[in-house]
Amino acid sequence: MSDDNRHKEELKSGTVDDGGEQPTTAAARSTMPLAIVALSGLLVVLLLFSAGTLAIGRGRVHKGPPTPLAKSFMDFPVDFFPGYTWRQGVLEPEIERLVGSNATLKLTGVGRQGWVDLYTSYFGYASTPLEHEPDVCYPAQGWDLPLGVIRTEINLPGRSEPLPINVFYFTKELQRVLVVNYYCINGEYYNDRLETKFLETGEGGYYAQTRVTVEVKGEELTRETYRDHEAFKRARDVMVVAAPLIETYLPQMGGSNDDKTQADQ
Repeated sequence: MSDDNRHKEELKSGTVDDGGEQPTTAAARSTMPLAIVALSGLLVVLLLFSAGTLAIGRGRVHKGPPTPLAKSFMDFPVDFFPGYTWRQGVLEPEIERLVGSNATLKLTGVGRQGWVDLYTSYFGYASTPLEHEPDVCYPAQGWDLPLGVIRTEINLPGRSEPLPINVFYFTKELQRVLVVNYYCINGEYYNDRLETKFLETGEGGYYAQTRVTVEVKGEELTRETYRDHEAFKRARDVMVVAAPLIETYLPQMGGSNDDKTQADQ
């Protein structure tokens, strides 16, 4: 792992508190020490690779303007998950151009127990080519995926329907990371990107991918025990807080996920 990444460790697991004071906004980020918020070299490399190899499909010409966000990601609170120092970053212009998203949320949180990355890419059209996927771009950089893609669900406070997610456990020599992600298309949530391709609506609508990445330490993960592992609990806790908050920034189009979730626990 690069020197820029060594300052990051796991985000401490804990019980999610749905209450609390109103968080401050991204304006506070300028006061944070630069040393603890350096860009992840791994993330930059993966974004460059995935954007460069998949950008060919972004030649589609849309007739209308993209669907705008309800609110700018620049207003996303930098203290949404207490106990950690968060910085809202931006992609380098070349990476952003290759990825082709209309908006990007990129946060790195550093706390007493380590680091966590939160990343959302937003496209103002529901009909988009396949975006960079963890199970494509990580292996292309030499990472193994020993457990395959685990499709499962997590519960969100106050929601009757669980959030469908993917769990990716990547290993490379002595390095290990856990990535949890989900997809949202026109207000509906999925853990199968290919499935969303059959739901495209042509002009209008939107698509977004959100993922949380943490470093794995300690015992190995297995399909039978990953839910009890500290790394998954940390990623889950961040996702439980982040997902409903990110939803308030997306266009409000309604939708239901009845009978659409795929689970493989």
